[in-house]
Amino acid sequence: MIVKKTTRKVNYLIGLILEMLERAAFFFLVESSSLITMKEERKMHFARSASRVLSGTVMVLIFVGILGAGIIGPDYAFTEDDVVGPRVEKPVDQWRITYTLHDPIHINGDSDFDTQAKTNGWAGDGLSESTPYIIEGYEIHSADDGTDWCPAISIIATTRYFVVRDCLLVGRLGVADGVYLDNAQNGIVKSNEIHDCQHGVFVNGSANIDLMDNTIYDCSESGVRAKSVLNGVDVWNNSIYDIGYNAIWLGVDVRYSVIFNNTICGTNTNGVFLDGREASSCTENHIDQNRISGCMDGILLGAPTSLGLVTFNVIENNTITSCSESGISVMGESTTHNDFIWNVIENNTGHGFYLSYSTSSGDYFNNTIRLNLLHGVYCNATGSFNRFEDNMIANNLKGIYLRDSNYIDIYDNDVIKNDLDGIVSEGQTSEIEIISNTISNNHGHGIFASGGSSWQIDWNIISGHTLHGISLSDCDGIVIHNSDIGNNVRGLSIDNCTLIDLSDNNIERNEYGIFIFGDSNEVDFNLGIIRDSTKTGFRIEDSSFVTLHDSGILNSTENGVELNSSHDITFNNVTVGLSGMDGILSNHCENCTFQLLSNWNHPNAGLRISDSSSNLVNNSYFYENDVFGVCIENSSVLNNVTHSYFWSNPVGISAIHGANETVILNNSIHHNRDYGIQLNESSNESTIKWNAFINNGPGDRSQGYDNGSANLIEYNYWNDWTTPDEDSDGIVDLPYAIDGMTENEDPYPLTEPGTGVEFHYLTPTEVMYPNGGELVYGNITITWIPAIDTLDHEVTYTLYYSNNTGTDWYEIAADLTESSWEWNSTTAGEGTNYLVLVVANCTEGLTVNDTSNEPFEIREHTLSSPIVTYPNGGEVLHETVAITWSMSEDSYGHDVSYSVNYSSDSGSSWNEIVSGLDTTSYDWDISSMQGLSTYRIMVIANGSCGLSVEDVSDSDFEIKEHYMEAPRLLYPNGFENINKTALIHWDSASDSWEHDITYTLSWSLSGGPWTTIVEDISETEYLWDTSDLDRSNGYRIRVEAECSEGLISSDTSDDFFELNQHYISIPEILNPAGGSKVSGELTVEWIECVDSWGCEVLYDLNYSSDGGSTWHEIAVDVGETQYLWDTSSLTPGSDYMIRLRAHCELGVETYAESEAFTIEEPATTTTTPTSTTTTTTETTTTTTTGTDTTTTGVSPPAPMNLLWVGIIAVIGVVGILIVVFLLRQRGIIGGASG
Repeated sequence: MIVKKTTRKVNYLIGLILEMLERAAFFFLVESSSLITMKEERKMHFARSASRVLSGTVMVLIFVGILGAGIIGPDYAFTEDDVVGPRVEKPVDQWRITYTLHDPIHINGDSDFDTQAKTNGWAGDGLSESTPYIIEGYEIHSADDGTDWCPAISIIATTRYFVVRDCLLVGRLGVADGVYLDNAQNGIVKSNEIHDCQHGVFVNGSANIDLMDNTIYDCSESGVRAKSVLNGVDVWNNSIYDIGYNAIWLGVDVRYSVIFNNTICGTNTNGVFLDGREASSCTENHIDQNRISGCMDGILLGAPTSLGLVTFNVIENNTITSCSESGISVMGESTTHNDFIWNVIENNTGHGFYLSYSTSSGDYFNNTIRLNLLHGVYCNATGSFNRFEDNMIANNLKGIYLRDSNYIDIYDNDVIKNDLDGIVSEGQTSEIEIISNTISNNHGHGIFASGGSSWQIDWNIISGHTLHGISLSDCDGIVIHNSDIGNNVRGLSIDNCTLIDLSDNNIERNEYGIFIFGDSNEVDFNLGIIRDSTKTGFRIEDSSFVTLHDSGILNSTENGVELNSSHDITFNNVTVGLSGMDGILSNHCENCTFQLLSNWNHPNAGLRISDSSSNLVNNSYFYENDVFGVCIENSSVLNNVTHSYFWSNPVGISAIHGANETVILNNSIHHNRDYGIQLNESSNESTIKWNAFINNGPGDRSQGYDNGSANLIEYNYWNDWTTPDEDSDGIVDLPYAIDGMTENEDPYPLTEPGTGVEFHYLTPTEVMYPNGGELVYGNITITWIPAIDTLDHEVTYTLYYSNNTGTDWYEIAADLTESSWEWNSTTAGEGTNYLVLVVANCTEGLTVNDTSNEPFEIREHTLSSPIVTYPNGGEVLHETVAITWSMSEDSYGHDVSYSVNYSSDSGSSWNEIVSGLDTTSYDWDISSMQGLSTYRIMVIANGSCGLSVEDVSDSDFEIKEHYMEAPRLLYPNGFENINKTALIHWDSASDSWEHDITYTLSWSLSGGPWTTIVEDISETEYLWDTSDLDRSNGYRIRVEAECSEGLISSDTSDDFFELNQHYISIPEILNPAGGSKVSGELTVEWIECVDSWGCEVLYDLNYSSDGGSTWHEIAVDVGETQYLWDTSSLTPGSDYMIRLRAHCELGVETYAESEAFTIEEPATTTTTPTSTTTTTTETTTTTTTGTDTTTTGVSPPAPMNLLWVGIIAVIGVVGILIVVFLLRQRGIIGGASG
C-alpha cells in the first residue's frame, strides 16, 4: 500500500514537472528571434514539437536525479517486482541444451559406479537394459588429476548398464579423451557433444557398447577408437569432423562391429580405419551407409604384414566423396576376403579404390566409381583373386589401372567415359580375366596392356574410343574371344606380342580393324568378322607367323588386308570383299600363304603382291574385281599361283613391272573381260602351265597377253583353240597365239583341260538376302550370287526355307533361272530360326548350294500410330505452339520420322508444317495464321522401310488472330485548360495474345510533329509537367500502345486543349495609406493576389525611408494579407514607403508600392477604466481583470518537500540551458534574421 501511494505521488510530480517545462520551453521558443522569418503556423508547430523534446529531456534528468539522490525517502521501500514486474528467465534456444558444470567423472568398478550414481542422483539402478544409470546434462572438461590429464568421463571394469547422454564433454588435444571405456560392458554413449580430445570416445576391451547420435569434432587422434573389442562396438548416426588422424579407428583385435549411417568430414588421414597392424586382427566388421568426405582416404583397410589380419569385413552402401587420396584404400598381404558392395565413390582427388601391397581375395561388386581425379580402381602389386563385378566406373582419369598385379577378375562392369583409358595394365600383370564388360567412350584406349601375360578377354563390348579398342604391347598369351569391338581408331592394336589368340570376335567400324606390328608373332585370328573399317580391315607390319582363318573381312574403305615387311603369314578360308582399294595388298613380304581365299568385288585387285617373294596362292577364288583377280608386281619373284579360280574380272592374273619367275599352274581362268593372263613389260621368266582358259576377253582375240621376255606358256587349255588334233594326242596341232609384242605362243595347246584342272564345274552361289539377322514379313525378295557353269550349261535354282535352323527344309520355288525371287514369307508363319537355301543345278547334273549364314526372323512389320497429345481439340492458341505426340514404335526397330500437317477446315484439306523430324514435338509459329476455330493437327509417322501411320486431333481447336484493341485517351481529351501539370490517363489497350503492353506518350501543337513525353511505361496514367512548354491553345496528346511482338495501336485527344499562361494578379496595398501618419506597431494590409496556376502566393515586405531610393527588408514569405510591423525603432520621417512583392514557388512575381506616409515618435498613454487597467510601454504589456489574478497552470500538491522543489528547479534550469546550447550549436536558434 505504501508503495502504491508513493508511486501515485511520483507520477503526479512527474506530470507537474513535464507541463511546467513544456510551457516554459514553448514560450521561450516562440519568442526566439531566430524564428521570426518562419510562417506563423510553422513557427507554432516547431515550438510545440521542440518544447516537448526539451521537457522530455529535462524530465529524464530529473528522474535520474530523484533516483540517484534517494529523495523519495527511507519511508518508501520499492521491491523489484513493484518496479519491473516478476522476473522472467531469458529464453533458451530450443535446440541447445543447458548443461550443468561437473568435474570429470572417473568410475572404476561396479561398486564405485553405484556409489557415484547415488551421490550424483543418477536415474536408474544399472542392473538391466531397461534401468540403466543415466549420466546426462553435464558440461565436463578434462582436468589434471596430479599425474596426468584425465578424460572427461572414464568408466573402467564395470558390468552395470549405463547411458551417457546429452552432455558437453571437452577433453584435451593430444592428452585426454572425451569418453574412455576400458573393460566396460553394457554402455550407450548418445547425443553428446564431444570435442578438443585426443580420442572423442575410446573403447578398449569392452563389450555391448553403442555409440550413437553424438557430435564429435576437433580431436587430435580419432573421433571413435575401438581396440580389443572382440564382441563389437556399434557406431551409428554420429557426426564426426575435423579429426587429426582417423575419424573412426578400429583395431587392434576388433570384430563384429557395426559402423552405420555416420557423417564423417574433414580428417587429416582416414574416415574409417580398419587397422591390422601390431600383430592384431580386424575382422567381420560391417561398415554400412556412412557419408564420408574431406579425408585423406575415405576408408582404409590395412594389414601390411602377416602378423596382422583384416578380413571378412563388409563395406557397403557408403558414399565417399572429396577425399584427397582414395575413396577406399585396401592394403597389405593380410587384408583378404573383404567385400565392397553398393558403395558410391565419387569426386575424390585421388583414386576411387586403391589396392596395394599384395591384398587379395576381395570382392568389389555393384559400386559406382566416378568423377575421381585419378583412377577409378588402382591395383598396385596386389595379390591374387580380387574380383570386380557389376561396377559402374565412369569419368575418372582411367577406369581400372593394374600394375604388377595377378589373378584379377573383371566381370560385367560398365567402364565408360573415363578421361584416358578404360582398363590399363602395366608391368608384370598376369592371369587377368576381363569378361562381359561394356567398355565404351573412354578418351584413350578401351583396354591397354603393356607387359601382361595369360589374359582372358571374352564377351566384352568395346566401342567408341578416341584411340584403340584393345591395345597390347609386349604381351604374351593373350586370349580375346567373342567380343564386339567397334568405333575405335584400331579395333585391336598388337605391338611386339606373341601367342595372341583372337577368336570369334566381331570387329566393326574402326579405322583399322586389327593392326599387328612391332615384331609380333604367333597371332591367330579365326572365326571373326572385320567389317566397315574406315581405313584397312587387317594390317600387319614387321611381324611373322600370323594366321587368319575361317573369317571374313568386308567393306573396308581402303584395303581389306595390308601386309608390310612381314613373313610367314597364312590365310586359310578367309573371305575378303567389298574393299575400297585392293582386297589384299602384300608388300615386301615373303613365305606367305593364301589358301581357300574368297576374294571379290574390289575396285583394284583381289590380291596384289608387290615387291614380295616366295608366296603361295592356292585353291582360292578371285572374282568380280574391277582390275585384276591377282596382280603380281614390282620385282616380286618366285611367287606361285595354283589350283585357283578366276572369273568376272577384267584380267584374271597379271604379272607386271618386274615380276619375275612367277609360276601359274593348274588354275581355272574364265569369263574375264579382257585377258585371262597378262604379262607386261619387265615381267620375265614366268611359267604358265596346265591352266584352263575359257571365254576370256571379247572373243575376237587371244585370251592371253605377253609383253615380257622368256616367259614359258605351254600345255594350257584354251577353249577357243581345241582343233585340229589329227594325231589325237590331246594337243592341238597348231600353237595358240598370245597377244603382245613378244609374239609368244602356247606351242602345246590342250584339246581338254590338263591334269589337275577341274574343267566342268559350277562356281559357288551365295545367298545375299536374307543372310542372317534380318527381320522380314510379307513379300520379300530373296537374292543370291549366280553360279557359273564353266561349260556354259544352263543353270537353274531351287529355293528352300527352314524354320528350325536347317533341320527341316521346305521348297519355295524350283527351276528358277534368275538370281532373285519374290517370296510371300507369311506362308511360313512367324518365327526366329529361319534359313534360306539356294541350290544351283546345271543340265549335266553338277550342283552347288548355299544357305543363309545366320538365322533370320519372320515377324509382322508394324508401326504403332503416333497419338496427337497437343493440340487435340478445344484449345485456344496463339503465338508459338508446342505440338506434341507420342512416339511410334517400329516393330523391326527401324528409324521413324514424323511429318506434321495442319488443316484449317476441320480436316477436309491439309497443309504440311514440317517433315523429317526425329523428335515427338515441334514448335509451330502461328503468328501469321488466320484466326479460325476449325484447325486440326495431323502427325504422320514414316518408317524408314516405307510403313506409314497417322493420327489427327480429336476435334477442332482455335487459333486466335493477333490484334490489339487501342487504348482510349481519357484526359486531356479536348477543351481543357491545363496549368503546370496534367495527369494524363487512359483506358488500357488489350492484346488478343495477352502479350505485355507498354505505352508511349507524345504531344503535338497545332497539328505539328509529335514530341515524345515518355516511353515504355506500363501504367495507364502519367503526370505530365508542362512548365517548359509554350503556353498556347492547340495542344493534343497521343497515347501509343505496343505489345512485346511489335503490334501498335494508339488514340489521340479528340480536340485541342490549352496550356494556361502563368501569372500573379497585381497586389493593392490598403494600409498604410498615402499621407497617413503612424507610430509604434503598424498593421500593413493588402488585397490577396491570385496565381493563375493555383500556386501558393507568398509576400515579401520592404520599406524605404527616402522615398523609394533604397529599400530595407521587413519580412519575407508572409502567407497572410497583413503583417504587424513594429516601427518604434525607426527614425521619424515623412518619406516612408512600403513595397510589396507577391511571388510563387515557380518564380512568377509581381510588385506594388504604397504612396509616402509619415512615421512619428511613439507616444505613452495611460487609461484607467472602471474594471481594467492597461499599461503600454515600449516592450511589455500586462493585463489585469478586476481584482483577481489568473495564472494558467497546475497547482502543486501540498505539502511538498522543499528539497524536491529545489532539486527540480536546478535540474530544470540545467536542462533548459543544455537544450538551448544544443539548438544554438546546430544553428536552429540564435542567428540574426536577414
